[in-house]
Amino acid sequence: MGTASEGAVVDGSLSVDDGASAGDEGPRVVAIVPAYNEADTVAEVIAGAQAYVDDVVVIDEWRQAVGRVNRGLPAGTVEPEDGGDSDGDDADLEGAAARELAEETGYEAESFERLTTIEPTNGMANAVHHHFLATGCEPTADRDLDHNESIAVKTVPYDDLLAAVVDEGLRDGRAVTAVLWYELTRR
Repeated sequence: MGTASEGAVVDGSLSVDDGASAGDEGPRVVAIVPAYNEADTVAEVIAGAQAYVDDVVVIDEWRQAVGRVNRGLPAGTVEPEDGGDSDGDDADLEGAAARELAEETGYEAESFERLTTIEPTNGMANAVHHHFLATGCEPTADRDLDHNESIAVKTVPYDDLLAAVVDEGLRDGRAVTAVLWYELTRR
C-alpha cells in the first residue's frame, strides 16, 4: 500500500487515486462544557449575562485507540432523531447536547450556549464538532450509556481543568478546544 501522496487508499477508506479527495463522511459531534456551580458560589459577570464557571463535570473514559483512560467532556454524535439533513444542517444541536450530557453524566442543564463549530480533521474526514457551554448543571437525570461505554463522572474545579490543558493532563482534542474557546471568549 502506498502513501496518500502517491494516490493510494489510506486506512481503507480515503481514496486519492486521481488526486481528488474523496473525503470520509465523519460524524457530527456535540461537545459540552458542563458548568456545575453551587447556588451561592456563582459570580455574575457584567449585567448578569454570563456566570463564572467554578466546577466542570468531566468524564474519564477508556479510549481503545490510545490504550488508556482519557479525561474529557461529555460529547457524542448528532443522531437522526435530532433532525437535519445528512450534513447535520438544521439539526437540533442544543437538543443533542442536552441528550448527550444526560446520557453520559446523569446531569441536566438549565441552559446551553453555543461556543463554536469546528472541523477538527478536515484534511482527513468530513467531521464537524459543535461546542456548547451548559450552565446550571444538576445531577438529575438517569445515565443511559451505550453498550460499549464505561464512563466515570466527576466534577473538578475549572481552573484545574484549564491547568491540565497547559500541562498536557487533558489530551482529548474536543475538551481542549472547548475549554480554550471558553477561556478566550467568555472569561
